[in-house]
Amino acid sequence: MMSSIVTIIVVALVVLAFFLMANEGEAFKYAGYAVAGVTLLGMVIYYIINKNRFPDETKKYISFIHVQFNSFVFEDKKYEKIEMEPRDKIDTGEIAVDRIYKDISQTGSRNVIRGTYDKNTFVSSDLAVYTRKDKKQDVACFVGKYLSIPNNITFSGRIIITLKGEKPMDLPTDLEDLENVIDEEKLIIHAPKDVDYKTIVGEKFLKNLKKIEIKDFLININIVIWGGHTAVYLSYTDELMTVPFENPFNELPLTQFKDNQLQLIKLVNQLGK
Repeated sequence: MMSSIVTIIVVALVVLAFFLMANEGEAFKYAGYAVAGVTLLGMVIYYIINKNRFPDETKKYISFIHVQFNSFVFEDKKYEKIEMEPRDKIDTGEIAVDRIYKDISQTGSRNVIRGTYDKNTFVSSDLAVYTRKDKKQDVACFVGKYLSIPNNITFSGRIIITLKGEKPMDLPTDLEDLENVIDEEKLIIHAPKDVDYKTIVGEKFLKNLKKIEIKDFLININIVIWGGHTAVYLSYTDELMTVPFENPFNELPLTQFKDNQLQLIKLVNQLGK
């Protein structure tokens, strides 16, 4: 009974928050952020107190948080057919065949979103990738957001593009069959020896990719391009990747991801066109 009452109150406050943020006035937006922050803080306190008594409620809380965050991230009107199934996962085999990381032992995924942007399909997910170290211990080689987008390109092999920040992490490790064709301060490209990456990727794509700022909560971006498939791995700090249980909600990491994802979906959709 108590959890139902809490849920009703929270839903009402979240609806109010997003109504305020949808208004054009700056005062409304700040008021919306304030209501959202207070609501999430109240939920955090409630579930910290009750999470041991109500483990199922904790799962509901995590699912509820993802639903509310997703309604903000995917609010652009060109997003359509957005679907989230809480039990949906990204298969480890899908990540292994991208061949960005070697010796993948397991993956963990959550908040898997399937939908379209401007009529083009995509999959988005929280993702952690683990590799086996010394045949004893699994070590994370990637933690962040994952995007999978079809393309109309035809060529053999793969191209890996890395857009790195000042302290890059989660860099590609499966590179033995590729050549380092570009090695700049911000941009690294690996491609097969017999493939003209410039023709496939294009100068316009690289120019627009470099406009994305690797700062704040975004650590770096790895993009792998295969014939028919593009995958984007965005490494983020814990401020975005951790569900807010004991810390106050901070909207800045989520806002940055929202902008980054939209930039990359638009950019990748232009490949092969």
